[in-house]
Amino acid sequence: MNKIIEGRRYNTESATLLAHWSVGFSPRDNDYYNEYLYVTKSGNYFLYGKGNAGSKYNTRIQENAYTGSEDIEPIPYERARKYAEVHLKPEEYEAIFEVIDDEVNSDAGDEKIHITLPTDLLKTLRERKETTGANVSFQIAKVLREAGY
Repeated sequence: MNKIIEGRRYNTESATLLAHWSVGFSPRDNDYYNEYLYVTKSGNYFLYGKGNAGSKYNTRIQENAYTGSEDIEPIPYERARKYAEVHLKPEEYEAIFEVIDDEVNSDAGDEKIHITLPTDLLKTLRERKETTGANVSFQIAKVLREAGY
């Protein structure tokens, strides 16, 4: 699906699919729907949803008659993160978003920011986390400090 919202393009073909979940028991249920969390190349998050006539993705076709439909909704980073927390398993969540472990690599006074990194660099940082225990934020801060920032 391709949609322009407030001058920005949201396209499921060119964005990166981060996660998927289904709501309802069976695809045959009237209120069943699927949602997909995407991020665009410029770092904008959006939900793509597709559902049956009784779902939140329905479309009215005449009085008291609805059909299934689909839609795209841009969402801010924090809402994308919250959706993922609710719908994904912890290991799936950690593959997408940074998890702050209060026992490891934590400094009082840290401030959260959102950055977009090349996939290969992020993969390397996550692999290092597995071997060293240092989370991605800690690794980036260490490199910046060593560079004199």
